[in-house]
Amino acid sequence: MSGAVQASWVSRLPAVQERLRLGVDELGLALGALGMGTIAGMFVTGRLSTRLGSRRVILASALGTAATLVVAALAPTALTLVGASFTFGMTIGAWDAAMNIQGVAVAQELGGHLMARFHGFWSIGTVVGAGTGAIAARGGVPVGVQCVVVAGAATYLVWLGSRVPVGDPPADDRKPVRVTGRLALLGSLILAGGFIEGAANDWLAVMLADERGFSHARAAVAYAVFVAAMTAGRFAAARLYRRVTPDRLVRAGALLAGAGVIATVLAPLDAIVYAGAAVWGLGICVVFPVVVTAGGTEPGADQVVGALTTIGYGAGFVGPLALGPLAERTGLGVALLAVPVLALGVAGCASAVRPMRNNPP
Repeated sequence: MSGAVQASWVSRLPAVQERLRLGVDELGLALGALGMGTIAGMFVTGRLSTRLGSRRVILASALGTAATLVVAALAPTALTLVGASFTFGMTIGAWDAAMNIQGVAVAQELGGHLMARFHGFWSIGTVVGAGTGAIAARGGVPVGVQCVVVAGAATYLVWLGSRVPVGDPPADDRKPVRVTGRLALLGSLILAGGFIEGAANDWLAVMLADERGFSHARAAVAYAVFVAAMTAGRFAAARLYRRVTPDRLVRAGALLAGAGVIATVLAPLDAIVYAGAAVWGLGICVVFPVVVTAGGTEPGADQVVGALTTIGYGAGFVGPLALGPLAERTGLGVALLAVPVLALGVAGCASAVRPMRNNPP
């Protein structure tokens, strides 16, 4: 539902822009407020989950997300939309971070690698939400009506999920966080992984349309291939995790992602470009869930997972913006070739996700 709520809102932004007669700068301000709110919400979630339990934080933040989604959809002015976007971002950020905290605890309780599968279901949610928005837009359904329905569904389903009696680590495991070398490496890994993933979200379709001569439709297909590959890869990773150690999985994924970027930027044939986008998604999809799982084995797991989630999402929101100034000088395709270099760094630091000897597999 988290993925569906977010994608449902984003898919109707053109209608919101038209209703409020927003310029690109005003809409950009609202989107920036959403991103800042998301990072702010994630930043405090670790401590809140330690004090209140992640289930309570998920329920409260999901209810807040549902309420602010409706407020944003019905916003009468640009200023109201910016304020609602920031609050919506805070609640959705807390929801996502608390889900990662709870997901790690559930995976440890059940003794399996489930984080990649959880993230796969989030990706399916984005497809459902975007599809819902597209159908509603084509049918002329007002944004407010759509968001009320989505908010009601999210509230009900999250309430059902919150009744399941699993998901919080024992109180003895909630220890103060001490920054170690391993923790610093995990933070660096998820920072780089978020950047590599975010670069595709922000620039893949733009680069293909502006520099490779793709039509908008063909560029959009390439991005859809990337997203679909990420979703499929996360479900496949749950099985691979039983046969391959997590450090090898991350190392291979990073190298695949780097190769996919190079193929996407430089390949002369359209079919290879699409294949490159798929490899890019298949490779990078494993980094976030594997690093978060590794963070869950550290003392003070709630705060560690919350911090790692904040770093990863923050890198995805903010990091790729750094490619803009570089692209002004070199071109977007050349700027994107910095991403494979970052992927090599991820491969080199992958040993940080190897399970510690004093922790069960």
